[in-house]
Amino acid sequence: MYGTGNNLLLSVNADIESKIALAGVRALGLVDVHINRPLWKLLDCNDVSITDMSQYYQKLHDDSISNLVQDSSPMFDENYQMFENYPPEKDLFGFFALHAVEENNEELDVLTTQALELILASILSVIKRQLVDHLTGGKHSDPNEDLMLISQSVPKTNQSNESNFGQLDRIKRFKPNATTAHIEGMVLYVNNKTSDWLDTQCNEADIMQKDANECWTELVRCLQQKVPGVKKEPMEIGASSSQGLVDQYLSGEFDVSMKCEEAEEEVATHSTEKFYQLSCFIEKEVKYMHTGLRSRLEEHITKNSPTLGRDAVYKKSSKLKRIPAYLAIQFVRFYYKEKEAINAKILKDVKFPISLDVYDLCSEKLKEQLAPMRDRFKEQEDKKAEELQKAKVSGKTDEKKEIKLKQEPYSFPDDVGSNNSGYYELQAVLTHKGRSSSSGHYVAWVRRKGDDWYMYDDDNVSPVTAEDVLRLSGGGMYDNIL
Repeated sequence: MYGTGNNLLLSVNADIESKIALAGVRALGLVDVHINRPLWKLLDCNDVSITDMSQYYQKLHDDSISNLVQDSSPMFDENYQMFENYPPEKDLFGFFALHAVEENNEELDVLTTQALELILASILSVIKRQLVDHLTGGKHSDPNEDLMLISQSVPKTNQSNESNFGQLDRIKRFKPNATTAHIEGMVLYVNNKTSDWLDTQCNEADIMQKDANECWTELVRCLQQKVPGVKKEPMEIGASSSQGLVDQYLSGEFDVSMKCEEAEEEVATHSTEKFYQLSCFIEKEVKYMHTGLRSRLEEHITKNSPTLGRDAVYKKSSKLKRIPAYLAIQFVRFYYKEKEAINAKILKDVKFPISLDVYDLCSEKLKEQLAPMRDRFKEQEDKKAEELQKAKVSGKTDEKKEIKLKQEPYSFPDDVGSNNSGYYELQAVLTHKGRSSSSGHYVAWVRRKGDDWYMYDDDNVSPVTAEDVLRLSGGGMYDNIL
């Protein structure tokens, strides 16, 4: 009945006495092998765009699931292929569904067939309801060439990586009384809303835009789709020109490793995650922005361990693999206050610098790449100090006179829009007056040149200094940096 040495399946089978339960598990495994996994392979394929998916959804509706609801016997064949060029892919669950049964067990086959019919009928109903725009007659069923062209860079699925779920877990632990449904709804809203989402909100559209970070996320997403990237002339071999301006100048990448702390024998996994802003979580021990950024890079999450066959604690370590020319940082000041049913604000004072160095947050490889330009920065600073010393000795000091230094490129030659030093200068700050995200007032503080800044309070514009900006670190109800 089983392959030799598979103690996990043997123990599971020993616990299942009901053939109805066994048939249900088997049916789910068959659906996973023949439908779920091939479909995910399609979604992950770089050669298949979002507009190409309509034909596959139509095939699922017409040729595959509709027929399988009437006769599911083809799914018992491990060679059955729903999508051409995308054969079924089996894991332990799929192997169990196809092979972990007695031969000629008619009763189990009948029960599995009945379970399959129920599951497939439900899937067909979901396809008709959720994918109506992609089926025949739908607005995306027959895309024109222009739509196909501009949709090449649109992701086929919602881009929720493990970072989202790590933040979800952190928020849940930070505010345990908040309902799971509310927190999950916030995550889904931020990640899943479409470009015409606000247009459907009628009178509530202006209210929905009051959260600055949600507005920023939507602006970045829209610009990402519409604004083309900068091309190098002449084009160098290996230089990227297919990316848009947002991906070039505002996006970075994490080098992420995941290690199970309950199974030393399990090999750590490595992946790359893209980001468009860094988050500074304001916890009890966080007094400086840099501390909040570092806490994001070392965290523990709970996920399924293939080695242990159960949920286990993993240590997730992230290092900056690519840093953009412009780095957006969000201070996570809002949390859900269940009693008042509002997103209340954390007023804690968290200091932030005018000049930021992210070198210690970078991967070892990126540190090596940053080293040459950092050495040049040091040389220029030494030269500047030397010139000031000479002027002081000669008695010709002029504090307003700027010492001209050699201009250096800020990006790597083969990576347009990157940062090649790890140094950043603060260019703008957004602050919030008020106690919750649904009320209050936003004010922008923008750097003009040097230590000269402007405060933009609606149509009132006032000159301010860098010292004024540094006082926006929090501690009171007014002007808290976000």
